[in-house]
Amino acid sequence: MRLSFKFKPKLSHKQLVIINELAWHCSKLYNTVNYQIKNNKDVKAVYTELETRYKNNWHNDYLHSHNRQQALKQLAKDWKSFFYSLKDYKKNPQKYKGQPGSPNFKHMNSNSCEIIFTNLAVRIRDNKLLLSLSKKIQSKYNVKALNFELPEAVQSIIDLDAVQQIKIKQDHISKKWYLLIIYKVKEAKESKKSNIMAVDLGLDNLAVLTFKDNSDCYIINGKTIKSKNSYFNKEIARLQSIRMRQLATSKIRDTKRIKYLRLKRRNYIRDYLHKASCKIVDLAIENQVETIVIGDIKNIKQCSKLKSFVQIPIQRLKKLIEYKAKLKGIKVVEIDESYTSGCTKAFNFNYAR
Repeated sequence: MRLSFKFKPKLSHKQLVIINELAWHCSKLYNTVNYQIKNNKDVKAVYTELETRYKNNWHNDYLHSHNRQQALKQLAKDWKSFFYSLKDYKKNPQKYKGQPGSPNFKHMNSNSCEIIFTNLAVRIRDNKLLLSLSKKIQSKYNVKALNFELPEAVQSIIDLDAVQQIKIKQDHISKKWYLLIIYKVKEAKESKKSNIMAVDLGLDNLAVLTFKDNSDCYIINGKTIKSKNSYFNKEIARLQSIRMRQLATSKIRDTKRIKYLRLKRRNYIRDYLHKASCKIVDLAIENQVETIVIGDIKNIKQCSKLKSFVQIPIQRLKKLIEYKAKLKGIKVVEIDESYTSGCTKAFNFNYAR
């Protein structure tokens, strides 16, 4: 299994300039090829063909071969996903809000292209991470590689020999650059225990846990995260109202304070869900659980407009439980939640109501 570790490195002015230039060239290469795929029938969204056809594009001079190849691979993957979604949409239109659209163009101010380095372009020396650069960038900025100090926390968590990729990605809220270290970990063998844990996800009760072999029951409180989310929403709305009156406009305007609150809300929710999922998996190990059963909650938010419900990423909590359980050798099974609350004694109950 591949995991990722995200952290914000300390960047010098020169490093920031180099990263911005690399992101600009990656985005422009992505957009150039994407435009040709959309408007030229002879250009197919196949990586090998794109690599051959656009090998001499001038943006390639500023990108290391790994950066260029990964940008084209990502584009080919995006188009493959689009064609698959379109095919599925024609068969099952009820699964989608609307017809899937083709891959969009990248913009530096909103969704710039990731800068991806494979393990062949990554070196680790004296607790420093070295990322290879093209000869053009090396001569332009008089550097040999992008150097980043690795914090002690990173070295204690990650086996640096198992690193697969390094991504430099811009956060869409704070507009700051982060390093994502993609590394490989071994999964534990599936346990041969008999106990089963049932997880019922909700809002006030974020997760209710019950077990097959014992009468223990645990509740993960969801009111805390709901209350915090409500506070952030009210504060953001208040500041937006003030800013709109200041500018005498009906359009919503953001300020640094509003962006900070959005970032803080997102980080708080992510942290809470990570801790909740860790607690659930720890309880599963404690109670000798072999299988975790979770209800299928896809599209549960589509018919709701309540911010207290829509803005809590319950599906993300489910994904966190799945991957953390998999690391410990615990199976995770999804079941349909239709009529699961029927009384167990009502054997003749008409479930086809």
